[in-house]
Amino acid sequence: GTATVVLTHGTGMTYNLRSEVLGDGSVWLRCDGVPGYTYAIQHSEVLDPPNWQPLTEQVADPAGGFEYVDHLPPGSPARFYRAVQR
Repeated sequence: GTATVVLTHGTGMTYNLRSEVLGDGSVWLRCDGVPGYTYAIQHSEVLDPPNWQPLTEQVADPAGGFEYVDHLPPGSPARFYRAVQR
């Protein structure tokens, strides 16, 4: 069989990062990317303007996924997250 794949490059936001606050207050992050590529997970406490700080770098697994748990100290302010391809 034949498959047709259309690739586009855009500057719009994608939904490749999901988060969940765990019972102990830490934040579980699940990201989707390109298998084998390295991604930097970053956080910022504000978005206007953002001040992105590194958390970790992860290599996407064969399905393109990677995960990280951010263990926040008690009383920490809310954080915004992003994953950036390296």
